[in-house]
Amino acid sequence: MPYAQLAWENDRVALLQQIEQSAFFQQVRGDLIVSLYNNKEVWPRFGYEGSSAEHGGYIKRGFADIDWLPKA
Repeated sequence: MPYAQLAWENDRVALLQQIEQSAFFQQVRGDLIVSLYNNKEVWPRFGYEGSSAEHGGYIKRGFADIDWLPKA
């Protein structure tokens, strides 16, 4: 059954897991990641602040700012 016709998330995840090691899936995945990190307009959506090298690295630029992980 095509992905779009699967009503349940678990079924969609299972379908994707069946193909995730294929060359096609990995190519699409890689292209998507590169596309996201090359598009500054979407960075705020997933919390990426851009390169840190010119700002002293991640230790000096928000390394401890994560608020979505539980405190240890």
